[in-house]
Amino acid sequence: MTDLKSRTYLATTNSLDSEPFWRAFLIHQIPMFVHAGLISEQDGNQFVAEIEDLNKKGEFNATFIVWSVVGRK
Repeated sequence: MTDLKSRTYLATTNSLDSEPFWRAFLIHQIPMFVHAGLISEQDGNQFVAEIEDLNKKGEFNATFIVWSVVGRK
């Protein structure tokens, strides 16, 4: 890889619906983790239910450090 460019930023929200990214990242990917055997379906469903409940109550907060690198081969 050449011409590598990296970017690091802090992504934070207090709502799953503030941007499409949050729901896609935290909720819609759970079936992939289940399918890969990383978590059980029961744990995945429980996680989604808890996150959705916190979101409805206005008590949800999430922060992630996102690091991306892009280049050419």
